[in-house]
Amino acid sequence: MFNFNKNEPEDKKILKEEEEAEEFIASVNYKISKDKIVVVDVTVEDYDAYSISQLCIILDLLASDTCYMQTVEILKEGFTNAKEEEALEQIYLHLSRQVSDKILKTIKETNDSQPCIRPSQMLQG
Repeated sequence: MFNFNKNEPEDKKILKEEEEAEEFIASVNYKISKDKIVVVDVTVEDYDAYSISQLCIILDLLASDTCYMQTVEILKEGFTNAKEEEALEQIYLHLSRQVSDKILKTIKETNDSQPCIRPSQMLQG
């Protein structure tokens, strides 16, 4: 999506592409089509214990808040370099709505799990 190699000579681009074509043990790739169908492509080199453990590292990483924040940083760098600050602002607005919704949901779940009358209040009566 982001072309960070705009100012590099062509031979350096080819060398970088060859280095990036390294064999991967496992990968998880997310894509979304125009009709909003999300496709998850999982690739594993082999089904041996080592390959599966490497896939599990990716799964653990995807579940972490750190991964989310690193992804946002990568987006920030890419959109800024592409001079697409307006699009980046749309992403930030979406993220802020997500955080607000998550906080409200947590508060609601906490309130829903609390009894209307505490057992200690019943004994005082």
